[in-house]
Amino acid sequence: LNSWCSNKNMILADQLGLGKTIETIGFISALFNNYKVFGPFLIVVPLSTISDWEVALSEWFSEAVLTVLIGNQVNRRIIKDYKSQFTVLLTTPDILSI
Repeated sequence: LNSWCSNKNMILADQLGLGKTIETIGFISALFNNYKVFGPFLIVVPLSTISDWEVALSEWFSEAVLTVLIGNQVNRRIIKDYKSQFTVLLTTPDILSI
């Protein structure tokens, strides 16, 4: 949060199990609740962790309107039409490469 307030870029690259998910969600929640930055926020994670992120977001940032962008082109097009109605977009690197 300090880097964001100082207008500095940063990378969160801790080792496995050190709380990157919760730290990221806490950061986004602080932006939303304390700084009135309402998103949308883009979170790109491996497909194998999507469900873990969904659970963590619902637990730690329950006020977020979450959209998960995976699947075929038709599903992605439908979600794109509703992009102004979500706070957090959760997707995978594969979707971004399309």
